[in-house]
Amino acid sequence: MTKLCKPRKVLIALLLMLSACGLFLLWLLLPICNNVDLTDPRYYIAHAAGAINGHTYTNSREALQHALKQQLTYIELDLQLTTDSVVVCSHDKVDNVSADSFLNSKIQGLFTPLTLEDALKIRKQLPFTLVTDKIDDPTILNQFFAHDKSQLIIEAFSWQRYIQLQREGYKSLFAFYEKSILHYIYYCLRCKERIEWITTSANSHADILKLRILKKLFGVKIAFVPLKYPMEQAKHYIGNEFDLIYVDDLFLLGDTIAFME
Repeated sequence: MTKLCKPRKVLIALLLMLSACGLFLLWLLLPICNNVDLTDPRYYIAHAAGAINGHTYTNSREALQHALKQQLTYIELDLQLTTDSVVVCSHDKVDNVSADSFLNSKIQGLFTPLTLEDALKIRKQLPFTLVTDKIDDPTILNQFFAHDKSQLIIEAFSWQRYIQLQREGYKSLFAFYEKSILHYIYYCLRCKERIEWITTSANSHADILKLRILKKLFGVKIAFVPLKYPMEQAKHYIGNEFDLIYVDDLFLLGDTIAFME
């Protein structure tokens, strides 16, 4: 009788372990479902200052002011260095252009160019959180933010730069486009800490699934860039798998949100 009980106990234990593993796997794969108000502007980052009159990637004064009028609290600006080492807001490289030349040329022939200093003056009047792209060198950033790093998120493009920015006291988004869980663990080990925020994109639903697992396993926060992933599908993950999402034109969200005039 005793001999028969032992295999039965082992079998029961094995079945319980398999059930627990199955439930855990099911939990990992199931979508995150929070009650989200998609009209809340706090979920959105105005990409390159957002669209203005149907034009994108302008990083212009008009686009920035329009995004602020729409009550967006996160504004991304592409930072570039001119030949005379002035930090300006431009999606395209300006390393062969002087600051005067850049500032005296209309963006796309229509809009007013900005220096980083100009944008920060606007931020004093109308507060917003600045999310940067392109420049992640703290020696350059410290010229503007050495004494006040609030309302600022720097995108870091390597784990070495991420460490450097963290040590300097900056809040950072780690540019993470591999979408592999092993890659994430590797970078955390190199940084000797859990990377809290990543910015990433997706090409398919399988990529979304990887991001969901990453979020559930490690509690990582995701700022999503819908480069090739349809916005119509991406909007269903806002406030769930995605904590923030970059948006060029808020009209792309269809009837869900209508900030644009």
